[in-house]
Amino acid sequence: MGCFSSKEAGARGRGGSKSVLFLGLDGSGSTTVMYQLVLGRKVDTIPTLGFNKEVITYNGIELEMFDLGGVEKVRPVWRQYAPEADAIVFVVDGHDEPRVTQAKGELEKFLAELKDKSIPLLLFVNKNDLPGYLGVEAVEEKLNIKAFAFSAYKAVGCCGKTGDEIKAGMDWLTDQLKSS
Repeated sequence: MGCFSSKEAGARGRGGSKSVLFLGLDGSGSTTVMYQLVLGRKVDTIPTLGFNKEVITYNGIELEMFDLGGVEKVRPVWRQYAPEADAIVFVVDGHDEPRVTQAKGELEKFLAELKDKSIPLLLFVNKNDLPGYLGVEAVEEKLNIKAFAFSAYKAVGCCGKTGDEIKAGMDWLTDQLKSS
């Protein structure tokens, strides 16, 4: 397991596969969301210590998806993948208010080093099936997401376990990638 190869980096922007980073704190559900896309069902996961890489074709686009671990010691690695990303999917646990504040800090660090804010950012507010779910608007406000001034941004409430609304978010994301 490692970073992008030169072959992968060369494909960016030339009609090749599109690199999508799946980011989120440990326990947010980024791995569950990604594998819901890949397998169409819930997969029992453990915290990702390195990364998971999957390639799928979705809405006519080949997506090279990198699920980067969310444990504290791995988060600095996120920035190494940023320059080659064509899109970012950030997954937040919409049921755990204290962790939303922590997610804000990590997202701020990551985005401060992201030079290209013209790539799309999809925010999945996960775990909408649980009581006490904060909701998309509340999480957006706590993250102060609009301050990041992305040219293409969408927030979607979802459930990684059931797949609820993941397709809606990915449909938007692939539409953005097709138009870029």
